[in-house]
Amino acid sequence: MEKLEYFEIFFNEVNKVNTINDHDKQLCYEYFKVEKYAKNTIIEKAGEIHLFQNFIVSGYLRKFISNEEGIQITTDLNTEPSFFSCHSSLMERKISNENLETITDCVLLRVKRDDIDILFQHGKTIHQYTILLFQKIIEKQGQKSYDLANLSAKERYAKFVKKHPKLIQNVPLQYIATFLGITPQSLSRIRNEINL
Repeated sequence: MEKLEYFEIFFNEVNKVNTINDHDKQLCYEYFKVEKYAKNTIIEKAGEIHLFQNFIVSGYLRKFISNEEGIQITTDLNTEPSFFSCHSSLMERKISNENLETITDCVLLRVKRDDIDILFQHGKTIHQYTILLFQKIIEKQGQKSYDLANLSAKERYAKFVKKHPKLIQNVPLQYIATFLGITPQSLSRIRNEINL
């Protein structure tokens, strides 16, 4: 796949919300950079300010924290193509407690935090799209909190399978378990019950 094809995937995603004009496309060509990462690569570390907004052209990433016992807890998983970053650290320029790690080989379009400000100032479509993006992130976080409080482990897993079949096929089950607030052992039992 060539560089222009990566950008077409990005533009097609933006166009689902708001048609991107040629001026904004040129800004994206200028400020977004194509980066390729091997699987199991941490591209942004906890304890640092995260400096990039990432658009995933292909592949899967996760955000995770390590608790006091050193156990990794997945806080988010992506569905491609989509933006995926530690947004509070990125936008508020504060130290993150999350790591951003590739699960598979990935192709990303990355833009630096300072360049996001330039895109906002000069790119109407990108600005509008980003506002809608953050609204969706807030809604997603609210839905996850609701599900954790109101659904059983089995119901959370069944909902996840229905909504994200590609993640089930491409993401290790231990990541899905901690993302859903379930131990890997409990998730194995739930999967066995469902498959009976």
